[in-house]
Amino acid sequence: MRRGYLGEKDFPKIIVAAAKLMEAPIYIDETPRLSIPEIRIRAKSLKLDKKIRLLMIDSLQQLVAPNANDSAVALKLLARELQVPVVITSSISPMADRRGDKRPILADLADVESLEQEADVILFLYRDELYNPDRENRNELDVTVAKNRNGPTGLIRAWYAPELSKISDFPYSEEDYSREEDEQP
Repeated sequence: MRRGYLGEKDFPKIIVAAAKLMEAPIYIDETPRLSIPEIRIRAKSLKLDKKIRLLMIDSLQQLVAPNANDSAVALKLLARELQVPVVITSSISPMADRRGDKRPILADLADVESLEQEADVILFLYRDELYNPDRENRNELDVTVAKNRNGPTGLIRAWYAPELSKISDFPYSEEDYSREEDEQP
């Protein structure tokens, strides 16, 4: 299954996993272009009825609001009101593609200035293989913790399997560990 192929032994595993997923307390609302008040009403209802512990919003720019800055502030207030983390995805400035190093940075959130101010944590995902398709480690995913109000920032290297849409720990070898130790001051 790791290589994207299913054998006879994999089908029972898939059935068990699908059954668990069906029972999981996950609620998906695919209504497009919701406003912040509409999200607030739906989230409050889910908090009361289903005791949600996390709210995820895909694409801050797709919300109906006067501007994305207003949305970021309103969603921070909603997180406090519901006492649940709110995870938001956001587009970054196309200027990132014009730089030599295409890794996203906080300045790439320029269109949503309040997002940088309001967020407790900001993570950026970067896959070098999208810009350098001939590179050796094609499944590397860099997760940059660009802001962390209550903890450290830095780079986390992960492994991405696009055929499975799966992110996991990076499979380091002993050689990788010794090379990193040599590079440290």
